[in-house]
Amino acid sequence: MKNTTKPTLLVMAAGVGSRYGGVKQIAAVGKNNEALLDYSIYDAVNAGFGKVVFVIRKDIEKDFRERLFDRIALNTDADYVFQEKTTLIPQKYISLADNRQKPWGTVQCVLAAAKYLDNSFVTLNSDDFYGRDAFDVAVKHFSATDENMLVGYRLSNTLSPEGGVTRGLCKVDGGYLSGLKETFNIRLESGKVKAQNENGDELTLKGDETASMNFFGFNIDFLSFLDKYWASFLGSYASDPKKECILPNAVGEMLSEGKSRVKVLKTDGKWFGMTYPKDRDTVHNEILSLIDKGVYPDRLWEREK
Repeated sequence: MKNTTKPTLLVMAAGVGSRYGGVKQIAAVGKNNEALLDYSIYDAVNAGFGKVVFVIRKDIEKDFRERLFDRIALNTDADYVFQEKTTLIPQKYISLADNRQKPWGTVQCVLAAAKYLDNSFVTLNSDDFYGRDAFDVAVKHFSATDENMLVGYRLSNTLSPEGGVTRGLCKVDGGYLSGLKETFNIRLESGKVKAQNENGDELTLKGDETASMNFFGFNIDFLSFLDKYWASFLGSYASDPKKECILPNAVGEMLSEGKSRVKVLKTDGKWFGMTYPKDRDTVHNEILSLIDKGVYPDRLWEREK
């Protein structure tokens, strides 16, 4: 079915940033103190997204508005909502979650923003640079269909020079996602791509695997499935202070139940991001290089109207 409305960009920006050691969502990396998110939103707006919805923590609201949101809202339709550890938690589970230190993951994040989602939407991490092509292919996809989709990257294009990363490795069959396995501590070691599975066993990868960077696109019907998945998760893990309810697992269950398909749209774009403190210098230099090449202007946005 053809989608007649522009997709919404849902930015998941409520993470704690334990490895980075700070609020990496709004760390300055551009020539005029732009954050990495500025460039993703700039690409999304120019690709044809209709609006942007941020999910943040209450404790960063003041800095978030001053450092990012207020200028974004001057230049495109934007809003934000909070994700806290008690967001969407039924009263019967509240006391079980007393020992929890942070929110519950990306499924809770998406559901926290559900009231702002009335058509197809795309999720992305706030600390990742996806490249313009990803936004272009997403808009092109949703202009023709409301079928769920995922933008997949070549694994070797998604590694950090500063340490191991976690990626969802995709199994693709006939252009559609048939499996998604979270793989941990993926890093270059002696010229080889090394990783660990969920049990901590060491793996050697090829580097040409298709990796998910949480750049999912969903139709509005996905929210109904996600509601049920979230309720089931809480029923099993409400008392576990570290368990997270994450989108890749939800998508995997949806596929296993045959509820929907997910089209895999591949990109040759190169990822970079803010996983570790030392990544900031790398990201800054990458952005300057893209400005020098004319991909981005020196100043992205109008600062006042």
